[in-house]
Amino acid sequence: MANVKVRSGTKADANEIVRLIKEMADYERMADQVKMTTYQLQEDISKGYFEAIVAEDRPGRLVAYCVYYYSYSTFRGRSIYLEDIYVSGSSRNQGVGKKLLQKLAQVGLQKKCERIDFVVLNWNSPSIMFYKRFGAENITDKEQWNLYRLDQSKMNALARS
Repeated sequence: MANVKVRSGTKADANEIVRLIKEMADYERMADQVKMTTYQLQEDISKGYFEAIVAEDRPGRLVAYCVYYYSYSTFRGRSIYLEDIYVSGSSRNQGVGKKLLQKLAQVGLQKKCERIDFVVLNWNSPSIMFYKRFGAENITDKEQWNLYRLDQSKMNALARS
């Protein structure tokens, strides 16, 4: 891990991030759901829809990424929503994920955020154990929150009703 550099992600990293997104989707058995393109990711990062933290083992070659954005809790205030942390297989168990999560925590504290929220697939025990090592709690069990979603077709139907 000594040769891995952690830094803020930029528009120039979009192609590598998309490569890792597809790799993660394969791991999560969801490859058929990925529609992200390099162009869309470049546009979205440029417009501030999300921010990224990346880890590279040499210039231009990413081995991990973290994508997040700011959200808001009406109970607590500013928050970060962690969309993804993904570390490529060959770089796992070397502290790269911890470095990304540490950097994200530093960003959150600098921005005076109250918490970092995220979801983890219930079958992904390595990720669950990773987050629990740092004190993360499953609020589904603790507070009985359930995650719901309206996909675009449902949004269209609702908007027209």
